[in-house]
Amino acid sequence: MGIYLGSIAIRNNYVNFKPLAEYIDGKFYNLTSSDKRELLPDSVLGDINLFCSDTENYIMDSFQDEEYCVVEFEPNNLEANYKPYSNERNLTGYKIDISKLSGKSIRKIYELGYYYVISKDGIEGNYRTNPILEITDQNVYEDMQVVIELEDKENTIIGPFTVSWREIDSQYIIKTNLQNRKYFFEGYKYPNNISENVKISLGSFEPKQFIKIPDSGYEKVYVDVISDEHLLTTFKDIINEDNFIDGKLNLDNINEVINEHKGLLFIGDTIPDVISEQRFESLNKLLTDEKNLNDSFRFIADNIAILLDKYQEQNQYSDLVQKLSENPEFMNKIQRFRIISDKVEKQAEELQKLEQKSETIKQQIEEQNQAYKDSFIDDLQNDVRNLQDKKNSLEQEIDVLLETREKANRNIELQNKLKDLEEEVKYKDKRKDELNTAIKEIDKDLDAIFADKTKKALDFAFDGMLSSRMLKQAAEWENAQQVIDYESKVKALKELPLSTKEDVALIDYLVEQVKHFRPSYDRNTILNIFICYIQGFLTVFSGEPGTGKTSICNIVANILGLNTPEKYISETLNGFNANRYIKVAVEKGWTNKKDFIGYYNPLTKSFERNNRRIFDCLNILDIEARKEYTNIPFIILLDEANLSPMEYYWADYMNICDEINNNSIINLGDNYIFN
Repeated sequence: MGIYLGSIAIRNNYVNFKPLAEYIDGKFYNLTSSDKRELLPDSVLGDINLFCSDTENYIMDSFQDEEYCVVEFEPNNLEANYKPYSNERNLTGYKIDISKLSGKSIRKIYELGYYYVISKDGIEGNYRTNPILEITDQNVYEDMQVVIELEDKENTIIGPFTVSWREIDSQYIIKTNLQNRKYFFEGYKYPNNISENVKISLGSFEPKQFIKIPDSGYEKVYVDVISDEHLLTTFKDIINEDNFIDGKLNLDNINEVINEHKGLLFIGDTIPDVISEQRFESLNKLLTDEKNLNDSFRFIADNIAILLDKYQEQNQYSDLVQKLSENPEFMNKIQRFRIISDKVEKQAEELQKLEQKSETIKQQIEEQNQAYKDSFIDDLQNDVRNLQDKKNSLEQEIDVLLETREKANRNIELQNKLKDLEEEVKYKDKRKDELNTAIKEIDKDLDAIFADKTKKALDFAFDGMLSSRMLKQAAEWENAQQVIDYESKVKALKELPLSTKEDVALIDYLVEQVKHFRPSYDRNTILNIFICYIQGFLTVFSGEPGTGKTSICNIVANILGLNTPEKYISETLNGFNANRYIKVAVEKGWTNKKDFIGYYNPLTKSFERNNRRIFDCLNILDIEARKEYTNIPFIILLDEANLSPMEYYWADYMNICDEINNNSIINLGDNYIFN
């Protein structure tokens, strides 16, 4: 049983799992290249397709693209993954039916205590004041469990937090819930020499850091983010007349006042002792410093009305207002403040004027809305009628045009068929005349032979010469027909759609496509392969078995689109394979080119082909070179080329490697000469 940590890739509604590390005895160990090959020897991409045979469960709902999870499976859980209706394996090579695994065989990485670390540069916003932090890190996904590395505290993380997706601006965010957390965060401080098994890195390109929490080597910390304003606001919530002497706050027993209200928000038993002590000290300092005290009362004066309205439902404020209203002396004093009564009267007058103005504006708006509504409806109805009339007219025109187009198409089709039939009749008439002429000549010769009975020996010789000439004529006619057939195929190839990518865009595309199948290849290695292919007539890959020599040739051919012509011109094939990539399995004991392609048979006056595709290739390239029809690449792969000496079967090609020009030809005997 193996337990593997890896990433999820969702491609074309398929869910693939790429193992990156193995979980052994509570620790993760990154897999090396050899480990991955040993685990998945027949997987080109190094991953496993996850599927579910239980149709009631939709596998796409269980995973997210680029998500990290842990999969536990036995070797016998791996099944060979073949292409539909084919014996050829998919690039993944393997698949697992997750419905056959046990309940906890697939887990999120945080279920093992590991959380993704978002660095200081991956967050926008101040965690001390912002209830929502925007994530700039490109490696997160929705519902991912993360911790945040603090910028102002070395080797300190807080969390974990859950990543959310904000639809309105397509942004990943973290909701810190400052108020519910009572304005402090729990976190951990870890040493500089943290173990690699506690903090792991996944991936070779921009490694992703995961850290295990909690761990015995960590120091638990609490980060207080409450502001002085919040502390003062909380303290103002508990003030009553018992704490005042002659209208001034009595600071003599301020510590007792604070300690008496431990149950209040931001101060109390639910807060860790270290946070409570820090906040008690801050309150003492704020309330005993004369300057801060003046600022505090100024703050109270500016915000008392807001606070009274905000906390009107709380018992403390209700008690305060009740006591003030029941105190005759206080009410008399308040009434003596003429400025208050004047402001009240003035505000009442302003309110009345605003209400009257509001009623007038409402009435005007209603009248304007009604007039606009009536006008808008009339215009809209007129527009609808006009559009309906246009629609009916266009539909009639379309019907006429469709009928005309159908007739035109039928006419063109009939003309093309007539032209083809006329050409066929001309060809058959011409061929008929040729055959009649040949038959008359033969009859004359035969008559002369039988008339002279004394020349029987010569008769037999003449019969052999006649047979030879007939074979030669038949071979020449067949070759001519073959050329016509090849030219039609070349014309079809000429019509294939070609890529318009050039310069940097083309280079980036080639690198990206190869890295999709060969993530370990760097940019220079990929470009070197293409440069060697373009600038040389022969490119040799050497190396130990299993290093990917053959497969990189297949990958290059697929990326260049050399296996796609078959799909576009299948109707013109007639047994001809249009693809521009040929794989040749070199055999031991080849001594010349006839083992590789075939040879010219002087008896039958025709070419005996050992490899039809190579023979077709030479004919096609010869026509393309002479008529400049197309410049689509053509690749021949000589697999295990050194099983036979290349100088034997590849000699003709080596002769023209140095310089390709109009004199670069391959001669296979008689008239079978190819440019």
